[in-house]
Amino acid sequence: MKKNRRLGVGSLSLLFFILAIAVSNTIINKKPLGEHVFNFLQLNIPESIITITLLILAATIGIKFKDHLFAKIGAEPVTLDWTS
Repeated sequence: MKKNRRLGVGSLSLLFFILAIAVSNTIINKKPLGEHVFNFLQLNIPESIITITLLILAATIGIKFKDHLFAKIGAEPVTLDWTS
């Protein structure tokens, strides 16, 4: 039986995860997107710190609100099965 999930605070987990990946992996003019944004905002914070913070925030929100739509990112720990 399919469980209907509702939007809520836990739904932000996906947004924070995508934002963290974009901050560290999107390259524009040989610099990560996060570096461009932080230079524009005149912040002197490494994008790796912001990426880790956003990932921890996404996981925490996903765990706390696991019944919300798109909160699955942090709801269950990732397990890799290399046996198959």
